[in-house]
Amino acid sequence: MKTVFTLLPIALLCAAQAVSAATVIVPGDTTGQPVYRRTVVGVGGPPTTLSSIGTATPYEVTPFSVSANGLYTLLVTSMSPANWNNFLTLYKDSFDPANALTNVLASSDNFSLGTQNAQISRNLTAATRYFAVVAGSGNANFGSYTLTISGPGDINVVPEPASWAMLIAGFGLTGAVMRRRRAALA
Repeated sequence: MKTVFTLLPIALLCAAQAVSAATVIVPGDTTGQPVYRRTVVGVGGPPTTLSSIGTATPYEVTPFSVSANGLYTLLVTSMSPANWNNFLTLYKDSFDPANALTNVLASSDNFSLGTQNAQISRNLTAATRYFAVVAGSGNANFGSYTLTISGPGDINVVPEPASWAMLIAGFGLTGAVMRRRRAALA
């Protein structure tokens, strides 16, 4: 039993580390998230205008970096409700929801006819911080989704703050159990 409590913090630490692979799938849900005024789709370059439809749309941010220069694809697939109309925006260096046009590289809505999925294919640079922002196309569009990022190098996704909180809580719980156990043995 002592071995289990010794290995538990190590297992929790490994589980909370950044995900890294040539293809990464990140689940998410914009339901009940903060809102922002999203961009429109940029035609032939980064978007330069804010949306008149998505003026207060729930969003989630996935920070990531890549290990090699090259063409990467980001694909958002709606999960529940089925086929909810999502919107994807890619930022470089930082994302500020109050200034949605700052550092924006590209955005996408309905990349193929008949789907509500958004996709961006873009050359990315190694060791640069990027931010994939998944939102609804309109203010009433939200739900669960998967964000798939793939390309020639490893994609390093930074864990959400909730993952770090769970890790710290796990360490605290393990420490409390070990302390109680020592007190019981004494």
